[in-house]
Amino acid sequence: MERIYLMRDSTLNINKINNVVALVQNDGANSGTLRVKRWQNRKRLEMLERYQNAPVLPNISVAIVTLENPAKYGGYAFALLGSKIYLVQFLAMYQKLSNYHSYINSTICIDSLSYISVCVYTEQIPNIFGCFPADEPKYVLFSHIPSHLIIYYLGNCENFTENMGFLIVGKKEMTIYNFFNSVIDKLQLIISTKSIDDNAV
Repeated sequence: MERIYLMRDSTLNINKINNVVALVQNDGANSGTLRVKRWQNRKRLEMLERYQNAPVLPNISVAIVTLENPAKYGGYAFALLGSKIYLVQFLAMYQKLSNYHSYINSTICIDSLSYISVCVYTEQIPNIFGCFPADEPKYVLFSHIPSHLIIYYLGNCENFTENMGFLIVGKKEMTIYNFFNSVIDKLQLIISTKSIDDNAV
């Protein structure tokens, strides 16, 4: 039997329709962090550009991941893990779609990622990063991290020199790394605010 509904008001609220579609696609589950919340949290990173000794940090509010500079497999970034800045290499990126995490090759929006599999490089001496812990050199460091911990995406960095698990980074990248280390307390505050906001939604 077919039902025919007569609508008295011909205008539809597109936002309400999108919310209903999203709710049905997620099997009634809350979709997590709202896009506006993620944008507001990332926007706080722009405060770092105001520091006197800040290097040029274009598009820091989106971790410099844009249409012109998409995040890809093999790319490098600086991430805040715990209380320290690390150099990480993207091994795999995942996006949450309908309560499942799907692998993707590249993205133009860092906040669209649910988590990222990375190889973690720690600073051994100035300009040289290693993927081995200093006290246990026989283990390689890997991690799955949420996208909000990515501070600054560097790209594929063809100018890095790799040798036996160690990376020699360029002067520009070291300037950015040293700046982030100088404002580590501000970064921790911004990142912790992000995670609190994410858990509140």
